[in-house]
Amino acid sequence: LDQTIILSLCLDVKNNNPADGLTAEQMGAYLARVLHHHDDWMVYSTALLERAWLECEKSHGRERAILQIQALTDQHANRLTVTQSTMQSVEDSAPAQDRLENLHTIVYPPRWSMLRDLAERYAKIGVVTSAAEIFEQLEMWDEVVECYRHAGKESKAEQVIRERLAEAETPRMWAALG
Repeated sequence: LDQTIILSLCLDVKNNNPADGLTAEQMGAYLARVLHHHDDWMVYSTALLERAWLECEKSHGRERAILQIQALTDQHANRLTVTQSTMQSVEDSAPAQDRLENLHTIVYPPRWSMLRDLAERYAKIGVVTSAAEIFEQLEMWDEVVECYRHAGKESKAEQVIRERLAEAETPRMWAALG
């Protein structure tokens, strides 16, 4: 319970202060305490996620932070992923009852929200093909088309547009077609 309270104090600092270096430093102190003395899976994962979001704002830790977000996203899948490359790693992950133990006491984003955030961060650093694949999983077709265009895959973007138009015509897809 004390870890949850410390994490809540961290989020209070985030919500009540401007997004500047001092706020990040204040939050970092709370997060370091939670990460050093963790006893709950969900609280620990939330602290890792908050730290990764803070590190994404710094240029020197951005790639590591994005990989951390990828790992946190992958841990909610029961299939092979980039960070869970063997079935043994999937089987060794924490059981659902451990993962959900204190879910009601903290704010942890749903998997689709984390995937969208990850894809947006990939797109910002130029990993647009991977971002497009994630957006495609989430069925965010406008973003899929934009990522393929940035990757120079115009034919793939047009293919996605035509498939979407065949399913349901939308003004944005017509505009993307040109």
